[in-house]
Amino acid sequence: MQLSFATVFATIVVFAGVASAAPSGEITNSTLTPLAAPFGINYGQTQNNDVAWVDGQSKCNFVVIGPNGPNPCGRPFSINGESGFTFEGCGGSLWIDLNGQFFASCGNLKEADVCGVHSEFHCI
Repeated sequence: MQLSFATVFATIVVFAGVASAAPSGEITNSTLTPLAAPFGINYGQTQNNDVAWVDGQSKCNFVVIGPNGPNPCGRPFSINGESGFTFEGCGGSLWIDLNGQFFASCGNLKEADVCGVHSEFHCI
């Protein structure tokens, strides 16, 4: 049996559409598959908490680092399915460690507030 070009093309298009279909259900930082490093992490604050979110994702998908305090340093947090992050260097140049190893350096981030999050730093 020989298939026509149109049949083969239609099969490929249908298969590609199924393969790229979006997963069902809510997507949050705890349900996302960990990203391969490197990826950026942003830091900000809500009215009550210090928060972080993966750069390029919505601020609304933030994770809580802890309650607002004098600084976010030394408080471990998990983001995008990976744990062991901490902010370090408060009082000077801010950076992020991942399980005790340097992960990213941080600089100021200025962008509009969204979902009650005020941006402070971008770390890459």
